[in-house]
Amino acid sequence: MVLSVSGISRRIQILDNLLSNAIKYSPFGTTVRVRVLSVNGMVRVEIQDEGPGISAEDMQKLFGKFARLSAQPTGPVAQNQIS
Repeated sequence: MVLSVSGISRRIQILDNLLSNAIKYSPFGTTVRVRVLSVNGMVRVEIQDEGPGISAEDMQKLFGKFARLSAQPTGPVAQNQIS
């Protein structure tokens, strides 16, 4: 998915949300990978986790303002570690 966002604070908020969710919805002891690449003079950030993924129904609501999705966290974020 390609997402173009202007404003540094909005970009930071989006990255924070993506990384927090990757940690929150991944089973304990699994890996969350963050890759930062330069592509055609632009920055590309990829976040990959081993969580259950997003249902087709939730995918339609994903970028809606104040959207709440149906997935349940796999445990407190504090249990997972970033390495």
